[in-house]
Amino acid sequence: MNGVIAHPPLPDSPARVLCREIAKADLPAVITLLCAGFPERSHRYWERGLANLTALPAPPTRPRYGFILVQEARVVGALLLIYAPETLGARANVSSWYVVPEFRAYAALLVGKALRAKDVTYINISPAPATRPILTAQGYRPYVNGLLTAFPALARGRARVEALAPERHGRFLPAEELTLLQDHARLGAIVLLAGPGEAAMQPFVFARRRLTRLRLPGAQLIYCRDTQAFADMAGAIGRRLLREHRIYTVALDCDAPIQGLPGRFKMGNNPKYARGPNPPRQNDLAYTELAIFGD
Repeated sequence: MNGVIAHPPLPDSPARVLCREIAKADLPAVITLLCAGFPERSHRYWERGLANLTALPAPPTRPRYGFILVQEARVVGALLLIYAPETLGARANVSSWYVVPEFRAYAALLVGKALRAKDVTYINISPAPATRPILTAQGYRPYVNGLLTAFPALARGRARVEALAPERHGRFLPAEELTLLQDHARLGAIVLLAGPGEAAMQPFVFARRRLTRLRLPGAQLIYCRDTQAFADMAGAIGRRLLREHRIYTVALDCDAPIQGLPGRFKMGNNPKYARGPNPPRQNDLAYTELAIFGD
């Protein structure tokens, strides 16, 4: 989610504009700024999302929230960074980038500060169409270009499907993956495990999403080990989602229709971009704005 960044002349003001990390005390002013920059989002949306981010463990060597531009006591720009735990690799979701119009000439200062770590892979999963050429100029490349809105309950595929039970499933999961699943369950995601038997179950994490065009309750697949594994067990998973959560549709990232998974595929719909040494695999959107802020 990004505002359009233009480059007008520098404002004629004697007050110096500084770029620094966001502190917890800055959050009310950041929320006010983001409400102005993204009027379609409510104050509650930003308040809840930043509270969720605050509740997660702080990155030990990275910014907790991102960076802001400040002129005297006024916040005039913000760029949020959502870091995944270091155990999952150095990865940050660049989110909610906005600079007030009269200070957009300072946008490069904000972006340069935010993207300076060479070991970090930065991802942008919801760029506004007008900002996509800017991302390309900044070194980003698309790592997925299409979106499939699937009806998994109509698919074939049998499997045992269970809700996460850490005390039982944790015996068969890597510690860092169990932490990921528990974190996302606390954030309100739907966390299921599916497979032929308890020891062979794979995790799948879904964030609820409003798919307004279809007018049906939906979700997005935001974490799995392998997209094909979801397709192979989609029928069983989809029926569980429908029965327990009234989820009819599941959106998932892909670059082509997936055989055996009924739905509507659209190329160029919500492309996702990455810049850095380790682009994520498709449908690994853990610790991103979809999980932290919701829909």
